[in-house]
Amino acid sequence: MTYKLVKESRNANEINRKATEEQVRILTSPYIHSSITINDGRLSITLTNASPVPAYDVDVWISGYYRFEEIENILSKTTRQVIDRENLNDEAAVYSNDRILYPIFPNGQQVSAALKFPIVTDSVSVFIQYRDSRAENYSYDVWFLDDSDGNRKSYQIGAVDPSGTFLSKRFDPFDDLKKFEPSHYPEHINNFVKRYTNRVYLEVPRINDYVVEDRGEWKIIK
Repeated sequence: MTYKLVKESRNANEINRKATEEQVRILTSPYIHSSITINDGRLSITLTNASPVPAYDVDVWISGYYRFEEIENILSKTTRQVIDRENLNDEAAVYSNDRILYPIFPNGQQVSAALKFPIVTDSVSVFIQYRDSRAENYSYDVWFLDDSDGNRKSYQIGAVDPSGTFLSKRFDPFDDLKKFEPSHYPEHINNFVKRYTNRVYLEVPRINDYVVEDRGEWKIIK
């Protein structure tokens, strides 16, 4: 009986320890909020870290949704690409991708950056991943849409997957797609992979602020 009580007590202590550690992790984890807006006829993304701690190794992939007929005349002429139109979905959907990297994202700060989409689309998805100070990785996928025919400046959020801070295996399409197994990754990463594999390259206007690393204007939030 004594052995059983001691064992149960140890199990209870272990459960309480794990619950406390998880609660501390959640309270001290960074969370980067994203939003999409239209400014001067160009799509922009705004990222905000209102959490009490900085985020590190921030990797943001932005996918603009297009019907193939919208962009077939502005496909990149310098990048070799073969579009298998017969294998596109019923809406002939393709995606143009943009990417921004931030080695460190301070807490209490916000950055806004123009996106390199030559045509404004009413559907944008953002896959974002980042690390905390313990090098644990978080990621989420959010879908933005504008169903107002351009009457509103900010796009509304259609879906977020998953909700909250979510520990997830880091994903790099340049390396991980070589031996990609969908069952090894959560649904939101699989959704990003579908967009990435259906990507096209478009002719982008020559604008100086289209860099990958640390793009955009920073400001401190109050």
